[in-house]
Amino acid sequence: MMYDSHMKRTTIFLSEELERQLVETARRTHQPRAELVRRALEIYLANEVRPRPTSLGLGRSPDASVTSENAKRWVRRRWTKR
Repeated sequence: MMYDSHMKRTTIFLSEELERQLVETARRTHQPRAELVRRALEIYLANEVRPRPTSLGLGRSPDASVTSENAKRWVRRRWTKR
């Protein structure tokens, strides 16, 4: 992984068992613990379901094709393109 000035230091609290597993895995794989934590977080967060908006808000859409009947479908299409 390439590090740049955008990396931030953080502190996490682990149970003794989780720390033991992390230390053992780092030793066995010859990788820094921080790299293992970053990779685990990347995998976990990539699989998290992003919440969908519960409301489109008030006002008119600049897209005249959006109606109250198709608004949820329109939002889902737009949301999944990102």
